[in-house]
Amino acid sequence: DYSYLEGTLWTVPLVYIKIILFYPLSGAFMISFIIMMVNVFMGVARLFT
Repeated sequence: DYSYLEGTLWTVPLVYIKIILFYPLSGAFMISFIIMMVNVFMGVARLFT
């Protein structure tokens, strides 16, 4: 269990750093997509509340 958690903690940030360092365009696209999804979610929540 601990080794799996350790592996996840080490591999996920490294992949994320690699994406941001070597693929800045895709990294910016991912960030903008996340921001857009958050905005859409907040708008839907506002409509329902």
